[in-house]
Amino acid sequence: MSTPIVDFLTEGTVSGDLIAHLEGVIEGVPHQPGRIQQLGLFTSVPLLNTTTVKFDKTEFGLELIQTSDRGTDAAKQSKRSSNTVHFETSRIAKEVEFLADEILNLRRLGETSPESVDNYFANKSRPTIGSLRATREWNMLGALKGIVVDADGTPLENLYTKMGTAAPATIYFDFSNLSGPGAIRKLCAQIVRATANGLGGIAFDHVHAFVGSDFMDALANHPETRETYINQEGAALRAGTAFTTFTYGDIVFEEYRGMIGGTAFVEADEARFFPVGAADVCQAFFAPADRIGYEGLGAVEYALPYADPKGRSMSVEYQSNMISVMKRPDVLFEGRAGADPAP
Repeated sequence: MSTPIVDFLTEGTVSGDLIAHLEGVIEGVPHQPGRIQQLGLFTSVPLLNTTTVKFDKTEFGLELIQTSDRGTDAAKQSKRSSNTVHFETSRIAKEVEFLADEILNLRRLGETSPESVDNYFANKSRPTIGSLRATREWNMLGALKGIVVDADGTPLENLYTKMGTAAPATIYFDFSNLSGPGAIRKLCAQIVRATANGLGGIAFDHVHAFVGSDFMDALANHPETRETYINQEGAALRAGTAFTTFTYGDIVFEEYRGMIGGTAFVEADEARFFPVGAADVCQAFFAPADRIGYEGLGAVEYALPYADPKGRSMSVEYQSNMISVMKRPDVLFEGRAGADPAP
């Protein structure tokens, strides 16, 4: 009996008829958080030849005017107060390197034909590109929480400090003890009213909340919300609550799906409330790449290739240079499922 010949293109399967049995590929693809970008909550603003964002923060103010006698001088309007607020973009970058020897003795995934350089490099870059886009989501979510933080949790920008306002007090949804007519609805109304009052004359569509799994389950299964849906939409009670939206008290509650490694974007008992549809209140600013020849308007994402002079390797640096800003952090409310630990 002859010894079977192993074909390197099939990575261990015996050459001949068995090659036909190699079909497709099984690949573990992690979920890439991107719900904020899907919703289009942040307007993308390219910066021209700068890494700095400046706002003139003004306070026009309204007041009740006291009556005065006809024929007398009217009280003069006080001067408008203003100050300039500065934000710096941060570079998010990661490099993918490809060595010439990596392509040797390889076949295309799920196929028997040899791997090509372009296809191999594109597949090798996918995790890095996905990580870059998930990090942009992380940056934007930080703005919706009032503090933009780095991957290691270090604060990059504290919007409350920059805008000269204090973070609103945390609102506790003590679902185990919330009882009485419309107890949850009253908390929702409190948030909606505070959002509208904080935005003043800025129109918005609705209040949205990204919530964790424990918060969503407690909300959806509370007697008050269940009773409402029994009377209006009984079919909703037969559906699951995992990664769904749930509208109650004029607020759209959505279980946010996002975790990278062991870092949850929204914690299990957490809820983050923010307005949707308020023009230019949420903006993401993008600076040009830190390379000669890329001056001008900044782009959301760059792929910057360069080669080893001796031709042994090729690299591409993927980068974004951004800062996400929520101009009215005083209308960003944090909720927690459970009792107030310090009532």
